[in-house]
Amino acid sequence: MMKNRLIVAFIILCSAMTLIWGENAQPQSSSASGSLTLNNEEIKLTFVYVDMVNPEEPIVVLSDKPLPSEDFSISILSETYIREKKAHAVLFSLSPMEKKLSGSLNFFYFPGNKTHFVALGDQAVLTITQFDDTTIAGQYKTPKPIVDGFSEVTLSFDATFQVKTGKSKAGTAPLKKITITGDTSLPARIYVEYYKSCIEGDLGKGLDFMAEKERKEFDRHARENREALLYLFTQRPSEMRISTPAISGKMASFTVHGSIRLGEEATGSVKMVLEEGQWKVSEDKWTITGK
Repeated sequence: MMKNRLIVAFIILCSAMTLIWGENAQPQSSSASGSLTLNNEEIKLTFVYVDMVNPEEPIVVLSDKPLPSEDFSISILSETYIREKKAHAVLFSLSPMEKKLSGSLNFFYFPGNKTHFVALGDQAVLTITQFDDTTIAGQYKTPKPIVDGFSEVTLSFDATFQVKTGKSKAGTAPLKKITITGDTSLPARIYVEYYKSCIEGDLGKGLDFMAEKERKEFDRHARENREALLYLFTQRPSEMRISTPAISGKMASFTVHGSIRLGEEATGSVKMVLEEGQWKVSEDKWTITGK
């Protein structure tokens, strides 16, 4: 099946984000105990972390390997990191108000041959035993094995966990400041508005700037995949420089440059198309270029 170029680009961006190679212990007083069976291989899940970037939807990660724990963010779980570390991780997002799965993010990350993640959807069950300002605890398991034909994976897991949430900086911090410099031609200005909507997590506004074909393909994806991508949108570089576009008829292309959380330099390839007199984004592909 033909994949949406924009979705592939966003996944590439996720893979490019925050590459840290040091292994740190999990936060004090946090613990996990359980196992995961992947194609008949048993893997222990002994580490647990929580991403509190958005305190209204914390994300819990159960892993077989220690992950960098300071200001933990799921952006560390790039495809490169997963494959280099041979890490296996189950992650899920929560609703503090309802004290249950929010349904936005439910994934299994692993160093597979075809892909590095499998969407769990509603095939795993969460039981919460504690959920307050300091601690999230419970059990997460699959009632029956999950079979994913595309990735050639059969998996099941059952793990209990307790993780300290700490104080979220995002709860009191101002909105991310966005600094954009460089070209100010019309295609560039349209891209800037699209880019700002991504950073701000405004999916509806962002879709308005997509080319018709990409927008329709994006809409066909499952709800959990769209919302996962919405989270990735907000992890883009907050400082960006735009080069001068090359415009030919109804097509425009240019490069953009920025840096992500730990200072890695990133370069984006952008393509725009003129539809009914309006410039629209047809490709937005980012890759790490150095530090």
